[in-house]
Amino acid sequence: MGPHTSSDDPGRYRSQESTAAWEGRDPLLRLRAALTGLGAWDEDREKALQSELADEFREAVREADEAPEPEPQEIVEQVFESMTPDARAAWEVLRHG
Repeated sequence: MGPHTSSDDPGRYRSQESTAAWEGRDPLLRLRAALTGLGAWDEDREKALQSELADEFREAVREADEAPEPEPQEIVEQVFESMTPDARAAWEVLRHG
């Protein structure tokens, strides 16, 4: 229900009424309510999961920060099964300057 990117304005293509209508259908909230109703979920489990996910996220960020910088030409590699002519030209420029 959120914007596609941080620079996106969903108000350009979706009304507030439409968004509000879908908020009640949010599958995450519906699943949480169903699991809570079955006694399979509660606030303590929620907090434990949030903590675990925050730790996992911090570890992933640390690993990314420690990873070697990619080579410039990697920006166009492995994007398509075979490079388009424009991608090939960009790759050649990055590769050879």
